[in-house]
Amino acid sequence: LKGQLCNSLSNRLALRNGAPPLTEADKKSTEERLQRLRRDIDNKRLAIKNLKLALERLDIS
Repeated sequence: LKGQLCNSLSNRLALRNGAPPLTEADKKSTEERLQRLRRDIDNKRLAIKNLKLALERLDIS
């Protein structure tokens, strides 16, 4: 279902923008990039969480 939704959405966007629909290779590379970006976001969230915890421990008020 996810693939079908992505295919129909990319086809509709391509038609609207006058660009050809994405090829399978384009779709694969886009999905891989999305996965890398999601991992990066998760890593940054974890780093922020750890920094907040460290700041709470340093609070001397």
